[in-house]
Amino acid sequence: MESPVSSSPTLDVVIVNWRSDEYLARCLASLPAAASPAFAFGNVVVVENECRWEPSPWERCARGLPVHAIRNSQNAGFARACNQGARAGSADYILFLNPDVILNETSLDLPLRYFSQAQKSVGICGIRLLDDHGRPSTSHAYFPTPKRLLVEALGIDKLPGHTHRGRTVDPELLSRSGFVDQIMGAFFLVRRSVYDGLGGFDERFFVYFEEVDFSMRAAQRGYRSYYLADATANHHGGASSNQVLDMRLFYVLRSRIQYARKHFRWPALCGLVAVMLTLEPLCRIAWALINRQSDSVSQTVKAYWKLWHFLVLETGA
Repeated sequence: MESPVSSSPTLDVVIVNWRSDEYLARCLASLPAAASPAFAFGNVVVVENECRWEPSPWERCARGLPVHAIRNSQNAGFARACNQGARAGSADYILFLNPDVILNETSLDLPLRYFSQAQKSVGICGIRLLDDHGRPSTSHAYFPTPKRLLVEALGIDKLPGHTHRGRTVDPELLSRSGFVDQIMGAFFLVRRSVYDGLGGFDERFFVYFEEVDFSMRAAQRGYRSYYLADATANHHGGASSNQVLDMRLFYVLRSRIQYARKHFRWPALCGLVAVMLTLEPLCRIAWALINRQSDSVSQTVKAYWKLWHFLVLETGA
């Protein structure tokens, strides 16, 4: 590992782990190759949600790294665990990193060099994420609007020849660097001053949309997000959530409603929720049947049952 110079800015890495020890081990093993004179590691904080072992199996891969483990006996959720990890350090920058991401020599060097030259108004930076086949995967997205969320809810963005997109950007944009609405949470690099100024992630988002909300609040304060296409990392995707597909859909739906409640006007919120609770499950089931995905039908029914149950309990009905 190349020794950074003493004047380099410092970087804390925060990784939230939930039942992804095998991926986490590979992620940690990739960190030394990503070291650079452009920065010095502060803390590498692994926050284990619903920790099952102590010591954890991944710890053998963390030798030589300034790793600090925080173990939660229960699943505290992604936003809260990220805040726990961030509070454990004091570096100039914080990288929130998914455990199923593998870094290379460009992953940290290029964005931190960019930050060193960028104006202070650039608060968040992301890089190009590649799937297991080396193809670009979703690395940044548009901010949610009522129209974009309705397009996603009704599955219009899945139809062949459609002209309306949800939040997903055109694939060709993933090869271009530039300012974007929001960076995806799998690799979310932020100035600590911006993180502290916003009070961290909103812990009402258990998982999903927490980085969307953070990016929106940052934009409202005048901070910008930059996407750096020349820097890359491999992202497997869904290492944790693939284990509980019905719960994943439930959390996506619940967080979507929470985001809309926080950022949309009342008429738009009511219209979106009405579509989500009536037409969207029918569209999802129809799409699953067309594609002969019987398991998806069951998962959709379970997820919407949980959503209805959550909304009833929340309103006290």
